[in-house]
Amino acid sequence: MYNNIGGKIKTLAKIIAILEAILFGIGGIVVMLTAEELVIVGFVIIASGILAAWISSWLLYGFGEIIENTSVMAGKIKVNYDTVNEFQTKFVSNVNRQAELYKLYSKGVITAEEYQKALSSVEENTRG
Repeated sequence: MYNNIGGKIKTLAKIIAILEAILFGIGGIVVMLTAEELVIVGFVIIASGILAAWISSWLLYGFGEIIENTSVMAGKIKVNYDTVNEFQTKFVSNVNRQAELYKLYSKGVITAEEYQKALSSVEENTRG
């Protein structure tokens, strides 16, 4: 019921515009049929009514468009946020691993060669 609300609002705007145009058309015809001297007035009612129905639908249609675009943007932001979060977690993990390796190297637990080899594997993990 509340899925794709932007599309439903846009459809409603079109339906309302069509109904208004039909009602103005009927109203104009009724005015023309009541008196012969009101034929021009009837045509003016039909023409201006259809134009007003069309123009008045823009606001509601635009509101539906805004809702649709907002939903699309929110989805893209969520995807980007998840990607940034994943990168941030990976980056922090790699920085922590580098700090651990440096402590081991500075205490003499691992050699310079082992330290460099371990660092390069951490850097590959960052790129991959």
